[in-house]
Amino acid sequence: MEFAGGKFSIYPCAAHSRPAAQPADRSYRVKELVQIAQQLPPLDSLWLTGDLRPVTGRRLKKGGFVQPIYKVGKRTSAEQLIDDILQRYKNGAVLFAYGNVKGFGQELTDYISGNGGTG
Repeated sequence: MEFAGGKFSIYPCAAHSRPAAQPADRSYRVKELVQIAQQLPPLDSLWLTGDLRPVTGRRLKKGGFVQPIYKVGKRTSAEQLIDDILQRYKNGAVLFAYGNVKGFGQELTDYISGNGGTG
């Protein structure tokens, strides 16, 4: 998939073992993300979105995640996020998406679906 000359490989993941969109599920998803991040091949960085950015970042660091963690602000658009990633990784990037596909997750999915081409 290409965006303005940058290339991405995208690996979506929906590994929830509990029902999504329930407030009680949120703390479980943070724990699950920490476990998944620890099991992935080494990442250059992790970009967090959503309301749980601060607590998720803290839990990741406490769990031993040492790579840079970028907390994407609520006012950041999907287009801005993709542009920021392309600026940092000019030769392309692999995106691994995990979590709830509502709010910003849906915006990002829609942006990639509508603007990405195959390359």
